[in-house]
Amino acid sequence: MDVLDNTLKTPEDIKETFGYKVLGALPHLDRLSEDVREDAFRALKNSVRYAMSSKNVRSLAVISPGRQDGRTTVAFRLAEELARSGSKVLYINADLRKPVPVKTIQEVGMKGLTDYLSGDASLEDILEPPGLREFYSIPSGIVPPDALTLLDSQCFMRLVSQVAGQFDGVILDTPALEEAPDGMVVSGKTDGALLVIRSGRVKSRQAESMKSALEEARIPVLGVVLNDTDGRMVHKASDSRGLYGKR
Repeated sequence: MDVLDNTLKTPEDIKETFGYKVLGALPHLDRLSEDVREDAFRALKNSVRYAMSSKNVRSLAVISPGRQDGRTTVAFRLAEELARSGSKVLYINADLRKPVPVKTIQEVGMKGLTDYLSGDASLEDILEPPGLREFYSIPSGIVPPDALTLLDSQCFMRLVSQVAGQFDGVILDTPALEEAPDGMVVSGKTDGALLVIRSGRVKSRQAESMKSALEEARIPVLGVVLNDTDGRMVHKASDSRGLYGKR
């Protein structure tokens, strides 16, 4: 059966198919200890921070093919780790279709991005104060009937531009690419995108189609996070400077 398995599982698979740098490999919690996963997130933060700095990226959309790829967790934890390192960071939940509430952010019943883009709230109304050093957040707000219209608006573009000038980094969560074009739209209004791939889930042909769509939309992809790997992949990614790009 392994002969028929053409899914992407390793950093080498990612590089061969996409040509993108693998900025981090994250283990599955059930396979390794929480300490190992914490170390992997810190390593990811260092790689992403360096890549953002070298490419002058202030706003970063986190995208993934499917809903179960761990995109929201990666986006939120990355923002947290950047804040812990002393950066002033804003996390925006730009998944206006099926937003996943983050346990440390009280999103239920709160005004958020939808309210701002609909003209029913100001930036001050939706900007949550920092609970961790310089970590700020904007929740998604209510689920609108016209999510794509709101995200593909001048209002959203101006918001991203404004907050990118106020924060050291802006991390935006997005809907799954398989479910809606919103992730592409959001990425087109940011400085770049971080692609999250779950190990063993995406087939080579699907990955090639995704790469073509990203290139056609002229989305600058900062790199890839390989999620749900085993320990060998985590250590291999951490030990190989080539995966992160030579400095």
